[in-house]
Amino acid sequence: MNIREVDIMNNKALISVIFLDLRYKITLTEEQSMEAIKHLINLWIHMKMLEKKHQELIISDKDVDNLSDISCDSKSSDEIEQFLKANYLQESFDQNQTNLSFSNSQKFIISTQIEKLLKPYHIEQNRI
Repeated sequence: MNIREVDIMNNKALISVIFLDLRYKITLTEEQSMEAIKHLINLWIHMKMLEKKHQELIISDKDVDNLSDISCDSKSSDEIEQFLKANYLQESFDQNQTNLSFSNSQKFIISTQIEKLLKPYHIEQNRI
C-alpha cells in the first residue's frame, strides 16, 4: 500500500486536485504544493493556447468561405487565378499555424499572474 501511495502521489494532476481542495491540501508537502502550482500554471497556458487556436481556426474558416464565395461568383476557369487563390489560402493557413503558440514573454506574464493567485491561496487558506 505504501509503495502504491508513492506512485499515486507523483501524479501531477492528482496533487493539483488535492492542492485545490481545502479539506485535504494539508496532506501535501511544500514540494508537492509547488509542483501542483506549476502544473496548474501549465494547464492554464495550455487551455489558453487551445482557446487561441480555436478562435484562429474560426477566423480561418471564415476567410476560406469568403474566398470560395468569390471563386463561385467569378466562375473563372483561369488557371493563373486558381493558382493565386490556392497560394493565398496556403499562406493564410501557414500564418495561422505560426500564430498558435504564445511567446515566452506571454507565457511568463500568464505564469506570474496565476502564481500571484495560487501562492496566497496556498499560504492563507485554512483547512475546512
